[in-house]
Formats: sequence, structure tokens, C-alpha cells
Amino acid sequence: MHLISNKDISQIKIREIIELADISKGTFYAHYHNLYAVLEDIENENIERLTLTLSENSHDSLMKDFTPFINELFLYIEENKHIYQNIFKSNIAPAFLNKLQKVFVDYMMKDANMLSNLKSKKEAKLFFSFIAVGTATLIYQHIVDSEQGTLKELISTLNGGILHGASFLTK
Repeated sequence: MHLISNKDISQIKIREIIELADISKGTFYAHYHNLYAVLEDIENENIERLTLTLSENSHDSLMKDFTPFINELFLYIEENKHIYQNIFKSNIAPAFLNKLQKVFVDYMMKDANMLSNLKSKKEAKLFFSFIAVGTATLIYQHIVDSEQGTLKELISTLNGGILHGASFLTK
């Protein structure tokens, strides 16, 4: 992550990782076949921690209020901002955002209370995918552009938009 914070991943050499980590070339290749495998391992570890964090906290129903879920999500992202900044600066950001979206959809699809009140799981998954893409994009923008507003404003806007659609924006 230190190397990624200073240069694009395509410019990082295995030699630099080996020197920084103070390991042998053999040790590196015993665990990873290339630089992208290291990055994927970092991504997967972060996704696992995020999934665990979300699963540890149950919520009443997302149908009534997305705020607890969004709050928890954005606080986790904020606590791990340096990791996200480095990933989002690299050329693998789109793949990582797709992984985040899948975590969000999977989490929302586990809300049995909400799913029992909806027309169909198919429609729910489509709607949740829509929410996940927007949420992941807002996370990306929040991390790379500090002018997006405060975390509290972002959470409020996202929750209002999810629950009330475009009417949330009207006066």
C-alpha cells in the first residue's frame, strides 16, 4: 500500500516490494505469482473485513431506514480511508468497486424482513444493484474528492434518495 500511495501500480516492481518487506524473492513467489496477486489479496482482505463488519450488526429493516447500514458502511470506509485512497488511485479501482457493489447487494438480499414485503426477489436484486452502484460511486467520490461534503451530509442524502427517490431533492 505504501508503494501504491506513491506511484501507479503498473510502475511498481517486485524488487521494490521485496526490499520494502525485507523478504526474499523466493518468499514472495511462494505466496504471489505477480504484483496484481498482492493487490488482489489486499482487496479481498478488505472486502472480508467489510463483510464481517456489516454482518456483525443486524438492522430492523432497510425498508424503513437505510441510515444504520449506510452509517456503518461509511464509518468503516472512513476508518480505512488510506487503503481506499490507494486502491482508488490505482488502475484496479473499477474491479474493486464491483466487489464493493456485490458486498452491498448480498447484504441487502439478506434482509428477510424487507424481502418479505417486496413483489419479487428479482426486482429487489435489481433495485439493490441500483443502490449499490450509487453507493459505491459515492464512496469513490468521497474518498478521491474532499469537496463532496461531510460524511453526515453524504449519509443523509443517500438515505433520503434511497427511501424517497428524486422527490427527496425537491423543496
